[in-house]
Order: sequence, then C-alpha cells, then structure tokens
Amino acid sequence: WPTQVRLPDGSPYNYSVTQSPYKHDVVAAFVRDARAAGIQPGFYYSLVSNAYLRVDGGVVHPDVPVGPNQANVTQSQYEEIMLAQLTELWSNYGDLAEIWYPL
Repeated sequence: WPTQVRLPDGSPYNYSVTQSPYKHDVVAAFVRDARAAGIQPGFYYSLVSNAYLRVDGGVVHPDVPVGPNQANVTQSQYEEIMLAQLTELWSNYGDLAEIWYPL
C-alpha cells in the first residue's frame, strides 16, 4: 500500500508500492475485489522480518551495515514505524475479518 508513514528523519518510507512501477494501492484493490466476491478481507503483516530496516527475528540488527536502499533505525524507531503502519492498515480499509502476524 502507499504508506504515509515516514522515517524518523522525516524521509519517506521507500519500501512500498509507491517505489514500484505499479504505483497503485494494491491493498485497496485487494479489499475491493475480495468484498465484490463476497469474501471478508484480512491482512498479514510481518513483524519479524523487514530487509529495508535490517530486521530479522523481530530485532533490528545495528551490526549489519546499512546497504543501498536500506534505512537506519533503532529498535524503538522500528516499533514506532510498525505500529504506525498497522494503524494505517486497520484504519484505512474498512472492516477486516482478521489480521495476523508471526510472533
């Protein structure tokens, strides 16, 4: 989805569909099409893996060098970003049947 969440330095979160050639809100399209087919939509969100923010096992790895196309965040900043994105998903797409994530 085209997240509006920004990184702690104010720059855009550049690991989303808006950085792809497609540029459309794929989550909105999924929700629309699911509902049109009589299916209640639900989402999966990975809390434990995020290559853009150097997260593995739910932990930011500051020892891993920041590569091109990656952002440098602390654990607490990652958790703030994650909560902001979950809030977007829960708030912007109407009623959801479920949301699930790995622990």
